[in-house]
Amino acid sequence: MNDISSNHRTAHLLNIILLLILAGLGFINAVLIMLHDFNSDKLALTALYNAIIVERLGFNGWNFSAAPQFFPDIPLFFITKSLSSNIFFSNALYVLLLLAFIVFLCIKLFNMLTVPRLESYEYGCIAILALSSLLSFPNNQVVERLWPNFHGGEIVLGFASLVLSAHIITRRVYTKVTFILQLILSILLIASDKLIISQFFIPIMASLFITTIIGLVSWRVVIMTFTCYGIGSLISELILRDMVVYQHLNISGIGIRLFSKDVLFKFISDIRLFDFKLEFVSVTLCFILSIASLINYRKYLRVTSIDQSSDSESISVGIFLAIFTMSQIIFTISAPIIMGTWKDLGSLRYFSSLWIISPILFIWLMFFNFSDNRNIIKIKNTAIVILMSLILYNNLSYLLVNKLAFHVPYPSVVECIDIVAMENSIKFAYSDYRLANYITYLSKSSLKVNQWDANIEEFHWLNHNEWYNKAPLPHGKEPVMIIIKDLNSDKIIEKYGIPAIIRNCADIGQIYIYH
Repeated sequence: MNDISSNHRTAHLLNIILLLILAGLGFINAVLIMLHDFNSDKLALTALYNAIIVERLGFNGWNFSAAPQFFPDIPLFFITKSLSSNIFFSNALYVLLLLAFIVFLCIKLFNMLTVPRLESYEYGCIAILALSSLLSFPNNQVVERLWPNFHGGEIVLGFASLVLSAHIITRRVYTKVTFILQLILSILLIASDKLIISQFFIPIMASLFITTIIGLVSWRVVIMTFTCYGIGSLISELILRDMVVYQHLNISGIGIRLFSKDVLFKFISDIRLFDFKLEFVSVTLCFILSIASLINYRKYLRVTSIDQSSDSESISVGIFLAIFTMSQIIFTISAPIIMGTWKDLGSLRYFSSLWIISPILFIWLMFFNFSDNRNIIKIKNTAIVILMSLILYNNLSYLLVNKLAFHVPYPSVVECIDIVAMENSIKFAYSDYRLANYITYLSKSSLKVNQWDANIEEFHWLNHNEWYNKAPLPHGKEPVMIIIKDLNSDKIIEKYGIPAIIRNCADIGQIYIYH
């Protein structure tokens, strides 16, 4: 027994070391790539941090989106950003902390699913390693979803809610502590993104309901979980009532038509979907394997009593997670389509929970059917080692070839705008949403860019109201710059007249300057 425990500890230590190497390379590659692909979405929390902490403008004046992503994004990012002004290190640390929490949750989950024998424990460690391998592909969409303000934070908390539900099933007791934890998680999650309801809460409830019907879970668990989610939804609604700009929903067939056009018909040929094909494949395989696991484990329901089985808790959790996997895929994909929030390929962000959770559940499903055949064990272990070696080579070669610098970039477009601003003593500018935070943060001339919509009116989205109060309009006392790009130049001239100076910058086009 001591030998087995010693082997457990050794295997655990070696696997954790390899996991840190692979996951570390993965998140470094992802962050480096994203550093050179800035946009206003990726800089939203940086802008919020500057408004609240640096400029001390106050929290109430900030304009949140429909998914404010309060937890853990804002508090966690504020901590990492306060530790370093360099956006690489602050964002890299944020991603690393989320990955560490995912690893912790995976260890908890796999411990629930394995029976107490050496092969099963090794499978649990190998499964975690395989997960880190999936996360380590360069430019992987899984890691990109963990970037601050990209829905990854609340999805990791959603995963925590799932693991807590699995824990309740293994204990077969719904204590006051678990109720409070589930309630807190539900409040934080719904306050951060209501899409979590279709991505996690409904699938969890569906899984609990079905496993209760077949006699694996008590009705008390279902009732208490439903109560948690109900109270959490009510409290979250009160919190968000006056803080969030809600997106208008269009419940019609338009979402189905757009999704079919964007994804189903373009999946093979459209290069913009290239980076998502691995994720779509993993989701499809995950769905198939969950069905296969349920079919394979039906013999336990027919032949033996679950309550008397030595690994009854593992089987109960296994069936629960297999049903959850299918439910999550169905509800996550169908919700934005049916509700009309699917607009274009950018709406793939609504599937972020699948990109992050499906690889985890896919690996678990691969190792759910434990085998005592040592030849099969050797084949699986060898396959995993080969996979890890290839990905390790992939990551190292990518870093060596690209030699990306660990510093905030200074794109030529921003440099051109800075030159124009400094030549004309300009401190304030106007542009569309996509460029506003991007230029403001990367500018070295302290240029502040506010947002305008298509009608050349103030656009309040992920910015602070006070910024507009401080900024002069064209023909005021101070010179102002208007970066045309996606704005309507005719409407600008109609409203403010002919500009005093017109300049051009590559990739952006004309810049109007008003004195």
